[in-house]
Amino acid sequence: MDDDGVHVDSILVETTKKINFEEVMLPPITRKQPGKPPSNNRKKGFNEGKYNRSKVTCSKCGTSWHNKRTCPKFAYQN
Repeated sequence: MDDDGVHVDSILVETTKKINFEEVMLPPITRKQPGKPPSNNRKKGFNEGKYNRSKVTCSKCGTSWHNKRTCPKFAYQN
């Protein structure tokens, strides 16, 4: 304990210039908080999926939003 009531732990420092320990500001001691840590998961937005979807185009007629299996122009007629 110093005269002003502040306790400073001694730190071994090898430097070429002298350091005043009153001028050095140390980071606070942090401790792990009790309980389950918060999750980093959140709901994904509309455009934030695992991958960006490309438009489906039909290989028979070339229009979008359907494929050749569900193409209305070349439907199977029995």
